[in-house]
Amino acid sequence: MEQDDIRVFNPLISGMMSNVLQERTNRQFFIVLL
Repeated sequence: MEQDDIRVFNPLISGMMSNVLQERTNRQFFIVLL
């Protein structure tokens, strides 16, 4: 059960992390443009 939960949960965590990093880079990019 625990291993299965980790298998399902890992992609969610990686997706959230990538989204956070993307938002940070976008904010920095907009700041540079401004």
